[in-house]
Amino acid sequence: MMVKSNGDLDPYTDLTSIGNLAISKGWATREEVARALTRQEMRTPLGEILVEQGVLTAEQLEDLLFEQKMLRSAVRDSELTKQQLIHQKQKIKEVTESVSSLAIAMRTFVNRC
Repeated sequence: MMVKSNGDLDPYTDLTSIGNLAISKGWATREEVARALTRQEMRTPLGEILVEQGVLTAEQLEDLLFEQKMLRSAVRDSELTKQQLIHQKQKIKEVTESVSSLAIAMRTFVNRC
């Protein structure tokens, strides 16, 4: 699992990391990924290390990279949708408050007539 600098787990990175995707497909073990991660200090992408070690084939890495791209895109889209929903709720609240104010003003006007 990926851990943020503040110590919290980063579910976005965790769910879409090449290591976890490879493990979830049964193409690599946690130990193999852990060994590869120790070599990653050289800034070589994990997927390339796993291919070099013979854990993954180049085709499997391509599949994982494609899946990673799709998952990250879905996460971004869901975050955008979440933000749009929050914005829409705020607009509905504002309109509701405006309608309530207008209704009060109309009642006051009718009562004065």
